[in-house]
Amino acid sequence: MGFAGCQWPGLYFLGLPWLSRRGSSFVWGVWHDASHLADQITIQRNYQAYAPMEGGEGSVDCVTTCGTTSQMPSASLREFARLIRPGGHIIFAVVPGPWVDCGYVEILSELESAGKISVQSRGPSFQMLPTTEPEFLCEIWVMKIH
Repeated sequence: MGFAGCQWPGLYFLGLPWLSRRGSSFVWGVWHDASHLADQITIQRNYQAYAPMEGGEGSVDCVTTCGTTSQMPSASLREFARLIRPGGHIIFAVVPGPWVDCGYVEILSELESAGKISVQSRGPSFQMLPTTEPEFLCEIWVMKIH
């Protein structure tokens, strides 16, 4: 996976997770990392090949996301705004770090400036995955399309 999410796409460390587990300078488990790396490169290439859906403007009432801020391109926000009819909503589970690092802030600002979208409410931060990732905080935002 890219180091630090979207901040440095394409920077990968092979063997590092296994080194820390073993407490050793011996690089172990590189074959597992290489397999994971190949999968991540495929995912990133699919993101880069993303093309907006043809037609469909205003054909959707609502889009809901759940913790996908770092898994989909920030351009998705622009595409949601295009596809959702005026008066429709985006219910977005915003993960604050990737929201900033991956470029969502700029796209939201662009859409707000154009009068295309407004944030109707921002819920309080909560632990989305309290048992597996207690530091994984999320906020539920409701955005209205104009």
